[in-house]
Amino acid sequence: MKVVASAQKGWAALATLAVEDLGLNGEHRDSALDVARAGIEAARARRGSALDWQSLASHSAPPELRALVAQWARESVWRMQGDWEAAYIALGDDPGATQLARANVPALIAGRLVTRMCEALRGPHGESARAWLDALATSALRDIVPLEIKLELPAAAGDPWTALDKLRQAYEGTSPSAEAAPPEQRPFLERELEVLARRAPAGTPIYPP
Repeated sequence: MKVVASAQKGWAALATLAVEDLGLNGEHRDSALDVARAGIEAARARRGSALDWQSLASHSAPPELRALVAQWARESVWRMQGDWEAAYIALGDDPGATQLARANVPALIAGRLVTRMCEALRGPHGESARAWLDALATSALRDIVPLEIKLELPAAAGDPWTALDKLRQAYEGTSPSAEAAPPEQRPFLERELEVLARRAPAGTPIYPP
């Protein structure tokens, strides 16, 4: 453990070797977890990347390790540290950005994450990106994401964002609809309608969502 904690680089590789030697399913499990924790803390303190720990924080890893790496990935977001978007997408374990919303991340960061999640739909993390965007529809982070980015989500993310697209069309007068919006989305839609109204030229018609 001291070797891992005192190393200047390569913490993930050293910790992985130690964990493999000690094993996570036998009598040395606690020692293996301590080595992994020491490596993670050393890497965080020296501004390493959470992405280096993907293999050790895989789904087969103990929940304690996955949670520790996920927390690190989320913290890297509001610090904008390293490749924070990729680390959050791969390791953040935060559907709908519930944890980030509690941290009051700025609109710039929230917008960048949504854009990257849309791009991730076509990659190896497409399933988790889809779940994240679906959950965002009723997450507190929705209020933080800039409207112009949210308006792209009906096309990029599909059904959970259909109500927003219908609101935009109704507001613009291109397709008024009497179809009721999902109850859990109505507070968000009301606030988004207010943003549309502030941005629109005077005299633009308003239709309720």
